[in-house]
Amino acid sequence: MNTCEARICRFYRNLPPGTLFTTSDCLDYGSRDDVDHVLFKLVKKGELVRLTSGVFTCAFKGNLTPAAFELATVKARAFGKQIRLDNTAASDTAFMVNGCSSSFKSKHLDITVAMRAACAKKMQR
Repeated sequence: MNTCEARICRFYRNLPPGTLFTTSDCLDYGSRDDVDHVLFKLVKKGELVRLTSGVFTCAFKGNLTPAAFELATVKARAFGKQIRLDNTAASDTAFMVNGCSSSFKSKHLDITVAMRAACAKKMQR
């Protein structure tokens, strides 16, 4: 086991049960390439579950079915965005964020989450 892998394993094993984490949470443990390689390997071994691009949970004590809001919050935090539920949207997978709009799919949960840009005034409501 290389140093990067050992550090990442120690990191996610010390997380409270049900915690989601992102690739960016692991970047202190090695280069981007090393971190991506280790996370890929751990998912393939079955130790981690990839919920969507860049978001993971521990396979044996993780939250394998997080709510769309929790998944979107973790993803937004990784990009330095604030998030709010979009009350004007018809679905519970649409959110407002400060910053650029984006969306992502979670094949694991079979959902598509939309994060729409909103002005600061709407974010404060």
